[in-house]
Amino acid sequence: MEGRIAVRERIIADDVLDVVGLCCPMPLALTMERIKELKLGGILEVLLDDEEAVLDIPKWCKKDGHKFLRLEKEENFYKLYIKKGGNNEYASSANRE
Repeated sequence: MEGRIAVRERIIADDVLDVVGLCCPMPLALTMERIKELKLGGILEVLLDDEEAVLDIPKWCKKDGHKFLRLEKEENFYKLYIKKGGNNEYASSANRE
């Protein structure tokens, strides 16, 4: 596989939530609230440094019908990308309006 270079597709977020410095359960709680503001298919970028939330948010995405797109590690924090899905109670009712 000589000469192959892995290129990561850039994700363009519709909204950014900065919860750096906050501890669980706040990053997850604020993420849950902010995703409600996005349209179906919208992408939320979450900036955080809480290790527990880095594990909890992808689990919540799966449970609540959202798509966890990517985790990126920066020097002092993480970036999580979430695509709002339609398999949860809120998204189903909000998109009927």
